Amino acid sequence: MPILKSGKNKGGLIAEQRPNREKPFGLLAQRTVGVLRDVNPVGIERAFNQTLSGVDGKHLKRKIAKGIWVPQDSEGNRLPRAGNNVVTTINTDMQDVAEKALESTLLHHDADWGCVVLMDVKTGEVKVIANLKKQKYEYSIAKFRLQKIEQEILLAAAQVHADLLLSQKKVDINRINVDLLERQVETDSDRLEKGEINLSDLAQSEASLAGAEAKLIAAQNNIVSSKANFEKIISKKFLHLFWSKKFPFCICKSIFFKIYCFISF
Repeated sequence: MPILKSGKNKGGLIAEQRPNREKPFGLLAQRTVGVLRDVNPVGIERAFNQTLSGVDGKHLKRKIAKGIWVPQDSEGNRLPRAGNNVVTTINTDMQDVAEKALESTLLHHDADWGCVVLMDVKTGEVKVIANLKKQKYEYSIAKFRLQKIEQEILLAAAQVHADLLLSQKKVDINRINVDLLERQVETDSDRLEKGEINLSDLAQSEASLAGAEAKLIAAQNNIVSSKANFEKIISKKFLHLFWSKKFPFCICKSIFFKIYCFISF
């Protein structure tokens, strides 16, 4: 923005230098890399702090107002000198695999801590150093439990959806069966009047119709229960989408996709 080119007094942009040591691999080998702190410094940061720190620079400044310092030229000014590098034999890919395997094992056995060290026996180079304690992977436990709950919810949603589809299909099939048997009874009644069949044949057709009607009533009662379960797990909104024939495409596929993702990954 052009206003920022006017300086900190007119433009309002005040730049502050805040040196910070970054960790490009994040939490990977965190304990081995370590941290330099006043209490209990650990790792390479502690052991090689002087080597890594380098030499501070010096620059003379003159105070012209409250909180305002102006750099001054001086023979005593000295540029800072960067520290040396520390090269380790840690393999980042192996370290990543080892830490994930160790974390998974600790979760499985509910262990308090664990350690993994992998060395190349020919060269003596240490490829992996992983050390995890319970407080360091509690977030992973919470994440695992959350994924488990999400998976259970998605599975329940898929189950009630399938049950509702099956219940509706049973009602449709039983209704078709009742229609067929009703026509069969009418046909048998006409045939009885013509003397083509006897009363036992008509009674058998009526019994089949009564059985089909009973199955239809049972299927209709079952779909009421399936709707209630579906509404409990999903919601009334999605229930209306289901009956409008839009539900299987907009909801069901995403449910099964999420289930597949949870199981696969």
